[in-house]
Amino acid sequence: MNGNGVPRVEVPFLVVGAGPTGMTLARLLANAGRRCLIVERRDGPQPNPSAHVVNARTLEIFRQGGLDMRAIDAIAKPPRDSGHVSFVTRLNGELIGRLPFERQGD
Repeated sequence: MNGNGVPRVEVPFLVVGAGPTGMTLARLLANAGRRCLIVERRDGPQPNPSAHVVNARTLEIFRQGGLDMRAIDAIAKPPRDSGHVSFVTRLNGELIGRLPFERQGD
């Protein structure tokens, strides 16, 4: 126990933040047989997503990490929608409006 009455925990890896990067890192560590502890300052899931784009490399890392790619594909937006930011009432809710991403060439 530390001075505040919190039990002391020793792990080989400490992951700070349970967002997409931290959770992905924890999954990859687990796949490699490594123990880790994730700490997060929030007491639950965020009400809104903080990521706005997931690129092909991210999906390749998820696939290698053993995530269910069929489940991800089932909820993914079609490529024709990838050039816009959509404003919606919730992830599967009503579309309020769309704005195009700025393009930097092809």
